[in-house]
Amino acid sequence: ASLADGSLAANTSFVAAGVTTTGVFANASAGNQTVNLNNALMDTTNYTLATGGQFNTTATIDKAAVYLTTSGVVSSKVYDTTTNAAVTTNSSGLVQLGNASLADGSLAANTSFVAAGVTTTGVFANASAGNQTVNLNNALVDTTNYTLATGSQFNTTATIGKAAVYLNISGVVSNKEYDSTTNAVITTSSSGVVQLGDANLADGSLAANTTFASSGVTTTGVFDGVTVGTQTVVLNNTLVDNANYKLEAGSQLTTTSTIFPKIEPDVIPINVSGPILMQELWLQRKRVEVPPNTTVTVDVVDALEKRLLSPINSYGYGDDSIMNSVITLPQENH
Repeated sequence: ASLADGSLAANTSFVAAGVTTTGVFANASAGNQTVNLNNALMDTTNYTLATGGQFNTTATIDKAAVYLTTSGVVSSKVYDTTTNAAVTTNSSGLVQLGNASLADGSLAANTSFVAAGVTTTGVFANASAGNQTVNLNNALVDTTNYTLATGSQFNTTATIGKAAVYLNISGVVSNKEYDSTTNAVITTSSSGVVQLGDANLADGSLAANTTFASSGVTTTGVFDGVTVGTQTVVLNNTLVDNANYKLEAGSQLTTTSTIFPKIEPDVIPINVSGPILMQELWLQRKRVEVPPNTTVTVDVVDALEKRLLSPINSYGYGDDSIMNSVITLPQENH
């Protein structure tokens, strides 16, 4: 200024107030990001920008906070013995984004955070049929730009329906000696198939039929007649576990069993110790009486002889399931 002859003075500071700087982040994602700056002079009449029209710097974009407030939806299913659950709609809620207009760390008003941005998984708290609690775990799909502030876990409810049982195999009834009643003894309960839910899908679809064992059934029965011969036996079936299963078919089935004539054998005293061929005596409708502490061999070779030996049970003298075995008789005469 002193010479005013075109020569230059020493450099002096050019303050920020004389510059208009604008910038854009090179990447909109959260994290430490590059910002591209563009500079322009406010007074372009008196100044020209020799260098520094563009700069780069860095700044941090923080994750937006997500507040999940609405539980996901879980499909009802059919009892499948597991706690597996199928989520049909993920949880959802609100997100607090930054104020894009200001871009200065201030926040915009809350907006909806849709279920598509959430991964929700769940398990039933109880595998039994009924209206059950389902424990939900929520995670964000995009964990780069969002942080889950609340709602990582929720509870909801869904229904587990009973599995359908179809009984199609009649129980087994023991043959008996004529006793003038219709009483029947069931040796094996009825059985069939069950249609459980598909445990892998857990969405109400059904698995292939599987065997439903007789141990899951209580079978009672009565003879349709009391006379000697082959008789129909009417079986009534109920499920042992009616909390998780429902009987769709087979509540009543029929089978047959034989009522044999009542045997009233004569008594033959046996006063010797050692093997006795019981079947020879029983085939002659004879009942054997033996002294106490006598060891005998029961030689049973066919079903008829087993039936003839059955009265021995009532006297404590034997067991018609014993084949060619040695037994010891009671301590007193009968």
